[in-house]
Amino acid sequence: MRSVSFTVATSVQGKQRARTVTHGKGGRPLPQARSYTPKATTNAEGEVRAAFHNIAPFWECVYDTPVQLTVLAYAAPPKAMLTKKRLPLVIAELWQKLTKPDIDNVAKLIMDALNGVAWKDDALISDLIVRKRYSMTPHTDVLIEVLSFPEA
Repeated sequence: MRSVSFTVATSVQGKQRARTVTHGKGGRPLPQARSYTPKATTNAEGEVRAAFHNIAPFWECVYDTPVQLTVLAYAAPPKAMLTKKRLPLVIAELWQKLTKPDIDNVAKLIMDALNGVAWKDDALISDLIVRKRYSMTPHTDVLIEVLSFPEA
């Protein structure tokens, strides 16, 4: 089984929805509506791809094999959470993050960033494990495992 793990050294971020513009400068209508991906999402996807390429520069793109993706997203805790009682849980990265971004958007950002790089299409992901936690050092750990088909 082929696998690779890497860390993105940025805080947790979810994939934002595409924006649609129907008016140009000065409120003039455009002939057609135009959709675009927000800059923050494009930058975050670029950071994920760069981290992947730094660890696995010679990775062969998966075209027809199931993939298991594990995403462990760690965010900085709010100051109010750093109490004497909670601090050990934050340091041990055990305290769950129950606020935005939504967990599915965190996974979607990673999956879309690695489309055409780690796998042909994110439809090949058959198993997905995603966790959001607090940590004193915000980062995102990603593990990609290429699975094999079961023997008949």
